[in-house]
Amino acid sequence: RDPPQDDRWYVEGRVADGNVQVNWGVTTGLVSQSLQTVSIEYARFRTLSTGFLVQLISAVTVDGAGFVTLVPPPGYLLSCDGFVPYIMPGIGSSSSSSSKLECESIRPGLKLSFERSLLRAGDLYGFLV
Repeated sequence: RDPPQDDRWYVEGRVADGNVQVNWGVTTGLVSQSLQTVSIEYARFRTLSTGFLVQLISAVTVDGAGFVTLVPPPGYLLSCDGFVPYIMPGIGSSSSSSSKLECESIRPGLKLSFERSLLRAGDLYGFLV
């Protein structure tokens, strides 16, 4: 099997009020090299699951509500089943008790929504999916 032609990941940030795009970014996926000889024996698995650490830094501050959409390259399917907010300053449980953070699966990617929160420009944010 050849490596995928397009292995880019697309990340988009929007403000909930008016659904206005405020950030976006593209990054390359996993680096893969072809092997000369491969032999693997295993039972038939339909799927293989792994976790991804997603990190981002916003170019703008979003106060109130917004969301980040993560779209993987072809062949990947993301799920919120293993969602862990790793570094989320000002969002979710790390901020005020009224702050809300939710992960929603939107095949093949996901949407991370926040309300009553502050996403600060220049701060590192990270989560596991």
